[in-house]
Amino acid sequence: MTRLERRRSTSGFTLFELTLALALLGVALLMLLQQSADSTRADSDRAARLVAHRTLRNEVQRLRASDPLADAFPLTFQTDRAGNRVAAAGPGTQAVSIERRIRCLGGDEVRDNATAPGEQAGCASGASPLAEFTVRIVYPSRYTADTTAALVQTLTLWPRDRHGTGLAPGA
Repeated sequence: MTRLERRRSTSGFTLFELTLALALLGVALLMLLQQSADSTRADSDRAARLVAHRTLRNEVQRLRASDPLADAFPLTFQTDRAGNRVAAAGPGTQAVSIERRIRCLGGDEVRDNATAPGEQAGCASGASPLAEFTVRIVYPSRYTADTTAALVQTLTLWPRDRHGTGLAPGA
């Protein structure tokens, strides 16, 4: 055999080198696929959290715009992935609950109307009522043990009078 013929027979890759290269490529592709799947799961959780924040903000604004003593509470309902109210729970729905506690502000103390009911909204004369709202949104999450997470916000509002002279923080 001449030198040229020997070079042709030894040039190229061996079967072992090809197998090793394919194994490394397979491991790299699996890692990339796993990262892509994790990113997709994280995106769906971020989307659910975004809808929960939007629903929370909308409910707080609705409470600020309404008469805090008018509606019946506690209030619970379900929303879908877009934040619209739905009749029944399903995949991806959020549970929204709003509780209200009427308190009386008068003198130096704040007292609960259940312990000292009075004239207007449970308050004695000379005291003004205020409403403490707790808005809780429970939304689906893959990162918690019970597969749900919650956003909670407490808001205190004084009733506005119709002439605009009442106190209403945050309005």
